[in-house]
Amino acid sequence: MKKRYLSKVLGTMLMCGVLFGTSPAWASAAQNSSELLQGQVLETVSDSLLEGVTLGTVEEPSVRETTEYQLTIPHTKQSGDNNYFIFPEGKWTAGNANHTWSNTPDATNPETTYYEVKFVGHKIDVYAGKNQPMGKVKYYIDGVEKGEYDLYRSSNIDSEKIATFDNLGEGPHIFRAEATGTKNDSATGTLIDAAQVVVYHNRYEVESIQQPILLLISR
Repeated sequence: MKKRYLSKVLGTMLMCGVLFGTSPAWASAAQNSSELLQGQVLETVSDSLLEGVTLGTVEEPSVRETTEYQLTIPHTKQSGDNNYFIFPEGKWTAGNANHTWSNTPDATNPETTYYEVKFVGHKIDVYAGKNQPMGKVKYYIDGVEKGEYDLYRSSNIDSEKIATFDNLGEGPHIFRAEATGTKNDSATGTLIDAAQVVVYHNRYEVESIQQPILLLISR
């Protein structure tokens, strides 16, 4: 006798009467194993019982990346584990449903007028209102400056795409906008604005799972 280890699948198949054969030893092994009745392994089986038995291989779940998904985060969403805006107290007006604008930035430390967005994904579109009182703003991703943008416009628009940042690497990121205290010569102020962001992220799906299998070759 040699020790052989069969999977939980074998025990289940034996109990259900799926294994068909002429040897009564199969039924005896099932009846005598308390471990088998508990769905555990059958430890000791004679070599003769294992003749004609082939154990199948186990494949890990196959995972594939599917299409890109979009999530719009409005400036009004200001709480959660991820995907929300953060505004410092005393630096922003109430705004409206479409966008919000800052108070006049401090002339010495304009960067203290800012907002952040915590998000999960690999790409982000940034939207802001543009108007005559608006100045210039700097955008950052994870602490890295991405450029300076002018929010001046001769007539008001509540929300317009200002910039897109791609190839960020799928995962959590922090977008930050800071006032510069500078402006277009035509602008009447140095305010900055926030409307919404659109985040692009991946979703992973399990394509297939193959359980361990046991094949019986009839004799």
